Amino acid sequence: MAPQLSELPPECEPLLPPSGPSDCDQPTARVPRLRADPQRFLLPLIFASVVAADFGNYLSYAPQIAIFESIICRRFGADSHALEVGAGCKSPEVQAELALVNGWKDMFDHLPGILLALPYGFLADRVGRKPILLLSLTGLLMEELAIRVVCWCNTVLPLRTVWVTPIFQLVGGGPQISTAMAYAMITDLVPVSKRFAIQQRD
Repeated sequence: MAPQLSELPPECEPLLPPSGPSDCDQPTARVPRLRADPQRFLLPLIFASVVAADFGNYLSYAPQIAIFESIICRRFGADSHALEVGAGCKSPEVQAELALVNGWKDMFDHLPGILLALPYGFLADRVGRKPILLLSLTGLLMEELAIRVVCWCNTVLPLRTVWVTPIFQLVGGGPQISTAMAYAMITDLVPVSKRFAIQQRD
């Protein structure tokens, strides 16, 4: 006949009679409190850095073109009244030079990210994502400061000197590396179970 549930020994009772006090009589140890989830603090910081870098870059694009245009106007000998009205800045010569400066600068801006993607990717696997992200943001800040110096000293430095400023992106690899590092950090932090999964509909 099978024993009833009330006759079964409890879970914590040993199979052999103990020589000392039973484990059931000992107070249970308090479970240590877990540390705060790093996602609460690090993820918003990563999102803010990516948004600030991209938003700041595109926000300064239109004023930067206007500054380039006024510098080219002065170089072509437009007077102050023409600069205020904007008539002299719309001449074909000025617009052709402006398109040339912006076109070559955009091409040089993409070269460091293309050439240094693999080296900085391997380096990030060795030293971590965060140092590479900070290094990339530092290089972008140095490039922006260099462009402002060229615009400020336009009487001494020609405007085409901005073609050289992407050399500062060698420090960190440029915006492509910073964005890739930010996304890699998010992937490392968020477990697979919490990632968004697209469910196939029947």
